[in-house]
Amino acid sequence: MKFSRLILGALAVLAITTLVIINNSKEVPGRIKIGICKAADHVALDQVVAGIIAKLERDKNIDIEIASCQGNTVIAEQLLSKLSEDCVVVITIGTMPSIVASNTARRKNYNCAKVVFSSVTNPDDIPNKDMVTGVSNFINLEPQIELFKKFQPALKRLGIIYNLAEQNSMAIVSKLEVICKKYGITLVPKCASTVQEIQQVTNSLIQDEVDAVFISNDNTALSSLPLITSLCKKFKIPVYVSDTDQVEPAGCLASLGPNQYEIGVQTGAIVDAIIKQGAKMPSIEYPKKQKTVINVSISEELDIKIPEDLLGRDGVILIGGAT
Repeated sequence: MKFSRLILGALAVLAITTLVIINNSKEVPGRIKIGICKAADHVALDQVVAGIIAKLERDKNIDIEIASCQGNTVIAEQLLSKLSEDCVVVITIGTMPSIVASNTARRKNYNCAKVVFSSVTNPDDIPNKDMVTGVSNFINLEPQIELFKKFQPALKRLGIIYNLAEQNSMAIVSKLEVICKKYGITLVPKCASTVQEIQQVTNSLIQDEVDAVFISNDNTALSSLPLITSLCKKFKIPVYVSDTDQVEPAGCLASLGPNQYEIGVQTGAIVDAIIKQGAKMPSIEYPKKQKTVINVSISEELDIKIPEDLLGRDGVILIGGAT
């Protein structure tokens, strides 16, 4: 398989997007071209890409182009319009580029690439669902809150950072507000529209004396997760995350959720089916597996005891520390 990466730069003053395609070799006629467009650059979405590639790399007749729209809708529109003309299948990772790709497909009256989304929290946000399919990364939020309460029985104030521009994040906050009330928890939401605002917003949560912070499927927050955890750690505030892949590298305490790499593999299987079945589009899927990942090192640093009933349980993975 030949991989080519699209590097997309935006000239802010002129509002012009420049697309550079780097190829190590000339394209061969008759090969199947697939485009991947990420909502942003961070560990979780990179793991999705890795899973997709792992599933598809056995087919030596496939070329893949990978790009990131950097959370910018204008860049996403320009990028996906081009990819939809050049590719047999366009894979969009995250809600925003998935919405853009679906609308692009509708405008082009089906005469373009098939659209397969991945790591989308709420598939209902995607329009024209007769033209798209894919894999959601959503799992029920209530078991996640129950996990946090196991670690912190006295948990009363839970902070969350979200971006108003990300529909998936707005949906999560709305659902969490209802669930948290059920558990006697006050949800403290803070909006960060850009990664540059993350430090200020995190400090604001600390000043609001939250007992913990939860980062759930928000690309802006996930892009700056190590910064969030480092700031919170100084005040012994644990950070929980929705992506199990992020627990160790970002320094989070725990996660109950899907593995993004495995979501990528699921997505790759759908793409493989589309290529082999032609026009037939498989149904939308949800994570087939989920697990609990606990960072022993962070639990020790924060003096938070790991719940006894989690130790030795199937689907619970301990990382870090003297395990």
